[in-house]
Formats: sequence, structure tokens, C-alpha cells
Amino acid sequence: MKRHIPHILKKYQSGKWFNYFQFIFFLLVIFNASCKKQEALNIDEPTDAQLYFPLSSGNYWIYQTYTQNDTGYTTNGNLDSIFIEKDTVINGMSYFKFNRIPSQYQPVYRRDSSGYIVDETGRIFFSVNNFTDTLYSISDSTSNIYLMSYKMESKDTIIDVDAGSFKCYDYRGFYYSIPPYSDLFGSPRLTHDFYAPSIGLLKKVYFFSSSPYITEKRLIRFHISP
Repeated sequence: MKRHIPHILKKYQSGKWFNYFQFIFFLLVIFNASCKKQEALNIDEPTDAQLYFPLSSGNYWIYQTYTQNDTGYTTNGNLDSIFIEKDTVINGMSYFKFNRIPSQYQPVYRRDSSGYIVDETGRIFFSVNNFTDTLYSISDSTSNIYLMSYKMESKDTIIDVDAGSFKCYDYRGFYYSIPPYSDLFGSPRLTHDFYAPSIGLLKKVYFFSSSPYITEKRLIRFHISP
């Protein structure tokens, strides 16, 4: 087989095919270099926010869901998994794509913006330094039932889960029901996203507005890429 290779190369080098492939190869090199340059310009420098919200392709977190009832918390054994598939560019900015299993959930996108973790719309999901301002708020403008706001509330909350015991930052949500709905289960009701250093989201506490009970997603396994 080796004795035929020089003959093949000579054939392509001697004609227009070799010039054609040279030209295509040149275009591919230029295109690849320009893409790399554009991506480098749009990647934010990591901040301390990524200590609590690690952003690297290959990271994953697996959670067990617990539902509150009259006697405590129970679980049906179902797992909820989140993994970072890749980085991507949206509107000229570099984001990380988060996928979730079960797969019926839509992917979400996050990036570190000067110490704030944001999505492609600018909504803030975490801050490493701002424990004063309301970071995000939303209201039910259609039926005028609730108002919800989020802010960072605590740096020293100890949370115990199967993965261990950790001191966490609390991204806390305040759910204000508009009268007369506020008489159902009290107002405000609280949600919590607890973030641990070098891990990420350790536990999520939330509820459904039609129920007095809360639901928790507790971390059982995780992997953070080096």
C-alpha cells in the first residue's frame, strides 16, 4: 500500500485538484481562527461567584426530591439531574448550557457577569457580593394574585444533605400573595436556593401556590470539572 501513496500525492499535486484542496484548507484555517478569536472576546473573566456557581462543561449535579406532608418528608425515589453540556454564544456573549433530566425540561443558559450569575434575558440568579438589593422581581399581571422577589440573604446557613454538611449562601425568594389569597397559607412564603462553595446548588426549597406544603431537592452526588 505504501508504494501507491507517492503516486496519489503526485497526481493531486500536478493538477488543479491540489490547488483546490489547498484553497479549501486555507479557508478552514482562517474560519477556525476567527471563531476562536470571537469566542475569546466574549468570555467574561471568572469571579468569586463561580466558586458557588461553578461554570464548566461536564459539571453535573444529582438531586433527590422530598415532599412535605403532615408527618414529615417522603420521597418516591425519583432523581433530578442537571449537567452543563457546553458553552455557547448568545447575542455576542458566552453562556453555559444547562440541561436537565427528565428531558422534558428546556435547557437554560447562565454566565458570570461581574459577580452576578445571569441568564440571556439579564435575570440575576446569584450574587457573590450584593446582599442589599432585590436582584429580581416578578408579578402576576394577569390575575393579580402574587408578587415575588429575590435577594441574597445569608452567608452562614449550615445545610445538611446526603452529600455532606456545608455552609451556604441563600438566594431567597419572597412570595407575597395578594388579598384575599394571602389568607390561605400566609404571606410571604419563602423559597431557598442554597449554594455551597466548590459545589454549587446544594438544596432547593420551593412550593406550589395551591398547597401548604413545601418540596425540597437535596444534592446526593455531583461532579465539578477541574
